[in-house]
This record gives sequence, C-alpha cells and structure tokens, in this order.
Amino acid sequence: MPGHTRLARRGRSRAAVPQDIKSSHPKAEETFSLKTKDYADALRLVRLTAAEVDGRLLPTAARLPWSGPALLTN
Repeated sequence: MPGHTRLARRGRSRAAVPQDIKSSHPKAEETFSLKTKDYADALRLVRLTAAEVDGRLLPTAARLPWSGPALLTN
C-alpha cells in the first residue's frame, strides 16, 4: 500500500505552507492529529484533510499578486 507525502508517524498529518504565501500565513506548516492509529484509516483521512488544507490555503494564494515563474540563475 503506497503512502502519502503528508502522512507523518503515529496518525499525524503535516502540510508545508507554500513559499509564496509564507509571509502572509502565521505558521510555516500545518500539523494536526488524524485521531487514529490504524494505517489504512490514516491514509484515507490524510487524503481528505490534505484537500481541506489546500482549500484553506488556496484563497490566500489567490489574493497575492503573481510575480511569474522564478528564474534560475547560475
């Protein structure tokens, strides 16, 4: 069974705040308990909560002016 990038140990979920909205967001990452020890339940819940967290962060990102893609320089 494949894992999820936001699933941490012991039924906790972690989601990093995107770089472009870190200045307007009070925390660098969102962490919360999934309230389960079962891996299968945690995997199901982390998918649901990841969509919820992304939905909360998306309006914040939409309010900020877009400066275009970052240019890589050597």
